[in-house]
Amino acid sequence: MDCADRERLAEAATVLGEVLDPRNEKLKETPVLVLGNKIDKAGACTEDELKANLSLMHTTGKDDAGLAEGVRPLEIFMCTVTGQAGFKEGFDWLATHIG
Repeated sequence: MDCADRERLAEAATVLGEVLDPRNEKLKETPVLVLGNKIDKAGACTEDELKANLSLMHTTGKDDAGLAEGVRPLEIFMCTVTGQAGFKEGFDWLATHIG
């Protein structure tokens, strides 16, 4: 998600909603990582703003403390690819939930 492109937040929320829809049998147990990119740009939304706009006020946590059976891993990591920050942590988190 491009955090500096606020005009597309609603579109991103719609697409994410389709992925997270519990009726979507193909994806209901698939871990979901949201990367909030371009945090280094002026006007980029914060993690709290991104969560609110995507209706993700409750994620499963970045600390991998263990999830209850049947709970889909879901987390947001803020990052800047050009600044080389945040994305590695996101992919490391995802790697712990794939398998």
